[in-house]
Amino acid sequence: MKHWTRGLPPTSEKCGQSSDALIRSKDWQIKNAKRRVVQIEALIMDLRHRLKLLESDIQLEEKGISDPKHINYPCVARAMRARRENLFRSIVELEYQLKKPPPVPFGTPPSQIRLAPAPDL
Repeated sequence: MKHWTRGLPPTSEKCGQSSDALIRSKDWQIKNAKRRVVQIEALIMDLRHRLKLLESDIQLEEKGISDPKHINYPCVARAMRARRENLFRSIVELEYQLKKPPPVPFGTPPSQIRLAPAPDL
């Protein structure tokens, strides 16, 4: 049996392990967040590329009739326009996710809380 000195418990291997586990956990969270940022940025680039391709396809389909309200407007072009809007909204939402600040830890004073800007739609 070990005796305590100065009212403190003896140091044990478990205390060191818990701090090491906490450090590893924080490192993993940081690496995971960085990986997620890279994935989102790559996805945004891919969606922007698809948006450009879709725009050129819409222009090809609209040769002759470019007014979506016209009765003979191509159905394919109408569907492509809807797809283009969805891609654009997806890009805006992903960019908003990149700008969003991390969750606020419990107990943070309100004066130190930073709000994320609203996405532009």
